[in-house]
Amino acid sequence: MRLAGMDLVGQLEVSYQAYDYVAKMLVADVPMYLEPHRFTTRASEIARDKPPKTLVVESSTLQVKDKERKDRCNIVNELQLSQALARRSLACDLMGVCSFKVMERWHRYLFDQMQLPPPPHFRAPTLEQIVRTDKMAWLRMAETVDTLKIQPDGTKPLDAAIDTLRSDHTVTFHMLPMPGKSSPDDRKSDDKKRKQVDSDFEPRTAGLSAMVRRLGPNALGIDHAVSKRLKAPVIRLDLVSPAGRELLWRILKQDTVCRIHLVFAQILCKCGITPTPSSLLQAVDVVPPMRAAAAATGRQPTGHKLSQLEKGEADIARDRTQQMRRWILRATELSDLETSAKAEMSEHVREILQNKRIKLFEEMLEEAGSSDVSLAQDISEGFDLMGSNAAVARECTLASVAKHRDPETELELVNITEEEVKRGWLRGPVEVQSLPKTAVVSRRFGVKQNSIGEGGAPIVKVRPIDDLTESLVNLTNSASHTISPMSVDTIAAGILRRMHICGGSRLTSKTIDLRKAYKNLPLSKAALNDSYIVLFDPSKNKPVAYQSLVLPFGARAAVMGFCRTSYGIWEIGCSLLGIHWSVYFDDYFVVTSEQESRHVDLALQTLVSLLGWETSGEKDAGFDTVSRVLGVMVDLTDSSDNLVRVTNTESRIKELVASMNQLIDKSRFRPGELRVLRGRLQFAENQLFGRAAGKHLKTLSRHAEMLGSGTVDSELTEALIYLRDRVILGPPRLLRAGTGQQFSLFTDASYEQGEVGLGGVLFDGFGNIVSWFGENLSDLDAVVLNPLEKETIIYECEALAFLLGIMHLLGQKELSPLTEVVGFLDNQAALQAFLTGRTHSRIVEVILREFDAFEVATGLTTWVDRVASAANPADEPSRSIHDSLPLELRVPLNREDILQRFDVLAS
Repeated sequence: MRLAGMDLVGQLEVSYQAYDYVAKMLVADVPMYLEPHRFTTRASEIARDKPPKTLVVESSTLQVKDKERKDRCNIVNELQLSQALARRSLACDLMGVCSFKVMERWHRYLFDQMQLPPPPHFRAPTLEQIVRTDKMAWLRMAETVDTLKIQPDGTKPLDAAIDTLRSDHTVTFHMLPMPGKSSPDDRKSDDKKRKQVDSDFEPRTAGLSAMVRRLGPNALGIDHAVSKRLKAPVIRLDLVSPAGRELLWRILKQDTVCRIHLVFAQILCKCGITPTPSSLLQAVDVVPPMRAAAAATGRQPTGHKLSQLEKGEADIARDRTQQMRRWILRATELSDLETSAKAEMSEHVREILQNKRIKLFEEMLEEAGSSDVSLAQDISEGFDLMGSNAAVARECTLASVAKHRDPETELELVNITEEEVKRGWLRGPVEVQSLPKTAVVSRRFGVKQNSIGEGGAPIVKVRPIDDLTESLVNLTNSASHTISPMSVDTIAAGILRRMHICGGSRLTSKTIDLRKAYKNLPLSKAALNDSYIVLFDPSKNKPVAYQSLVLPFGARAAVMGFCRTSYGIWEIGCSLLGIHWSVYFDDYFVVTSEQESRHVDLALQTLVSLLGWETSGEKDAGFDTVSRVLGVMVDLTDSSDNLVRVTNTESRIKELVASMNQLIDKSRFRPGELRVLRGRLQFAENQLFGRAAGKHLKTLSRHAEMLGSGTVDSELTEALIYLRDRVILGPPRLLRAGTGQQFSLFTDASYEQGEVGLGGVLFDGFGNIVSWFGENLSDLDAVVLNPLEKETIIYECEALAFLLGIMHLLGQKELSPLTEVVGFLDNQAALQAFLTGRTHSRIVEVILREFDAFEVATGLTTWVDRVASAANPADEPSRSIHDSLPLELRVPLNREDILQRFDVLAS
C-alpha cells in the first residue's frame, strides 16, 4: 500500500474526466499545464447532467458519441486549492506520470511559502501567486522534459524535473512577497495616508464597488446621495431614517448577497447605535450564503465557416434557390402547426410573436446544425429576466425616481414610453400604489445622445434605458457562454478569405438592421412580475409605472436572449442559403459579388419574411462598393485587385475632433467628458489602428479616473493632439489578400556578470537563414545600458534585441503590407510589451514607440509569439557562439549606435 493512511473517498476521489485529462498529456508525450480546476471529484461527476451527443468521424465511419465536457471545480480558498492539487497528484500517480510523493512535495512547498513571515512593507504570497507559480512550473518542465515515458530503470522523467523546481528562479520568482501592508509600522504609515485613501473610495462615487467588480464579483453601493462621477451601480437609500435602515436589513437578507462592507459608522452613531465589533459581526451573520441563480439563457451558437466558395457562384446560387423554394413550401405546410402553437402561448407572447414562424425557425435551426437547440422553445415561452427575487429594492427605486432632474428629457422619455404602449410593448400606465407587492420595479431614465449628421448639423436624441442593475435584477443572472460579436476584424478577415479563394471578382456589400430588435422578443409569463419600469412624469408631477412585455433595453438576460436569436438567423443564412455575412447584435453586414448581388438580396428578403422579421430602411442603402458598418466605411472599390480600405466615417471624425478641440481650447475637463471620449476613441482605434496609440489612450484613461474636474496638462494635450491628428490625417487601413514574403524572426539577449549579449536570426518561409546578427557589450558598456542601476536589465535587453532584429534584419528587405512577419521571443515580459504596446519601463516605452513607427512606415503588422529558450536559434549568437551560422549572412551592427540609442533612451 503506497498510499497507506489515505482514505480515497469524498474530496480525494478523483473523477474519471480528470484521468482522461492526464491521459491526453501522456498521448502527446510532452508536459502540459494541468489546471487544478479541471480535477473535479467523482461525486460532482456523478451528479452532473448526462452529456449531449455529437457526431464524430472515426476510421471513415460516422459514430455518435458523448460530447466532451470540461467540468471545473470551484476554488475560492486555500483548502479547496489544496484538495484539487491532491486530486491532481493522485491522478498523475495512477496514470504513471509521476510519483504522488514527489508532486505532493512540490504542492507542500507552495503552501509553505504562504506561511513564511514577509519582510516589512510586504505581504505574504497569495492564492493567485500559487496558481501562477504552478503554471510557470509546468511551462518550465515543458522546456526541459523530452518524454513522459517511464525509463528502463523504472524512473519517471517528471519526478526529477519536479524536484528541481524549488531551485529554479524563473519559477520561484512568482512566489516572492509583493508590496503591501503586513507590519504595525506599515499600518502607522498608512494612517498618515488615510485621508487620501478615503478620497479614492468615496462612497458617493462607488469607487470601492467598482474595484470589486473589476475583480469579478458583482457589487453595488448604498448611499443617500449619488455623485455624477458614479463608477458602479448605487441604490439611493437614506440610512438616517428608520425606514431606510429597515430596507437595508431586508437587502442584506437577500440570497444574492454574499459579502458586505460597512462604511457608515458615523451615521449609525447619529442614530444612537454604537458600531461595536459584535454588532457589526451580528450584521454579517444575518447574510445567508450565496446561491447560484438560474441562468436565464441557453447555449450560444457555435457558428459555421464561410460557405464553400470553391463551388462557384452559379452553383451556390442554384443551391440557394433550391433552399428558398424548399422553405417557402415548408412554411405553407407548417401553417396549421404554427397556428396551434400560438394558441398555446401566453396572451402577451402570442401578440408579440403573431407574425413570427417559430416552428419554421426551429426546423431551419436544426437543419443548419445549430447547437442552440432550445432557442425556438425559449422564444415561444418568452425569456426570463432573473433567477431570484429582487423586489426588496423597489422602494429604493421609487424613492430615486420621485425627484425632478431634467424636465426636457423626462418629457421626451414619457412620450417615447407612451409610443411603446401604443405598439403593444408596454402596459400602463399603472399607479405605483397599485403595483403587486411582489413586483420588481426598475428605473427608466433617458440618455441624450449627441451626434453629427452627414451635413454637419448636430443631432440630439433621447434613448430610454431601463436600469435593471439598480433593481438587482441583473445581479441574479449568469450564463455558461459569452457573446462574441463579429467586429470589423471578423468582417475584414472574411472578405480577405473570400478574395483568397475566388479573387478577381468585384465585390459589393451592404448593412441590414433588424427593426426594433429587442421589441420582437417577448418575456416569459414568469418574468412579467419582474418587468415593471417606473419613470417620472413631469405633467403629473409624480412617478408612473408600466409593465414591459418585451425584452427591456438594459437587462443582461435581454442581451443574451436577443443575441441567441440573431446568431440563429445568421447560422441559417450561412448554412442553408450560402450567404456571406456577419452579425454584430442586430446589425448584419453582407458581402457578395456584383453578379450575384440581386440574387443574394432576394434570398435575404425571403429569409427575413419567412421568419416574420422586419429590417430597417435607414441603414439598408442597397449593395454598393462602399458601405457603412459599426461606425466605419468599408471600401471595396478595388476588390477586383484584392484590396480593401477601412476608415472611420466622416460623421465620427467630425464628432471626435469637435470633442477633442473643445477640451484643448477650454483647458479643463470633467471626468465624465473624458470617459465618454475614451470609449469612442477606443472603439475607433481598435477598429482601424490596433496597438499604436495605446500609450496616449492610457494617458487619457488615467486622467478620466481622477476624482473631480482637472486641468488639461501638457501630457493630456499631447495625447489629445496625437489622437486627433491620427483620426483626421491617418490614411485608411489598407488590407490586401494574397501571399507575400514570409519571415520568422528569432531574437534573444543575455545578461551575465554585467556583460550584455544581443542576437537575432531571420528565416524565410522555407526555413532558410536569410541573415543574422550577434553582438556583445562589455561591463563598461553595461553602465550606459543601466542608468537606473537595476540589478538586471534582461527585460530591456530582450526588447532592444527584438527592435534591432526588426530594423536591421527586416529593414534591409523590400517590405509591403503583404509581407508576413512572425517574431519570436523567449522573455515573457518583453513578449507582453510588444503584444499590448504597454510597459512600465521608460526605456522599453521608447523601444515600443520606434517599433510602432517602423510598422506604420512599412505597412507591416507583425505577429509576436513565444519560443522556448531551448528552441531559440538566437540563443547562440547572443552568447558569441557562431559556429552553426553562415558568416557571409552576418549583418554587422555598429556598437556605438547601440550605445548611443540606449544613452538617448536613458536620458
